[in-house]
Amino acid sequence: MKSFTLVTLLCTVATAAVIPRDTVFDGHCCFTLQDVATSATVQQNSDGNLLLNAGKTNGFYCIDLSNSQDILRDNAFNACFLGPSGALKCVDPTPGFQSWTLQKSGSNTLLQHDGGSTFNSCSKTSTSAKGTVLYGDKHTDATACKKVTLKAKNFKGTCKSLQG
Repeated sequence: MKSFTLVTLLCTVATAAVIPRDTVFDGHCCFTLQDVATSATVQQNSDGNLLLNAGKTNGFYCIDLSNSQDILRDNAFNACFLGPSGALKCVDPTPGFQSWTLQKSGSNTLLQHDGGSTFNSCSKTSTSAKGTVLYGDKHTDATACKKVTLKAKNFKGTCKSLQG
């Protein structure tokens, strides 16, 4: 009986360790992101790249709307940034140089970077064999891109003014 209980406990702990957490940080507005045109949910791979339709774990992101630093963070509290190639990544707690915010636009709440809401969804097989990689305005190391707009959904935390 003890071995059955131990196995059950270990399975429960192992399952809990791999289930993604939608952590809501104190004072933050947290959400998932979707492509407005296709409703594809933004996903994130283990290297911190943000992707669409790649068969990865759905991303969960947060912004402290009361903090003037305007930092977008993932569920592991990594700051998100546009890398030198333009790729959107969340890999380190140190913020990048972009300003991130959420802006109501009709029935949608759009993610903006540096005042703009346009991103690029690009094929890049070296990063993701399936799906596309998200970029900002520039995409120097990727081809076959299309413009996308990302909307925030499934709000948690301090998002009351954005929920509609």
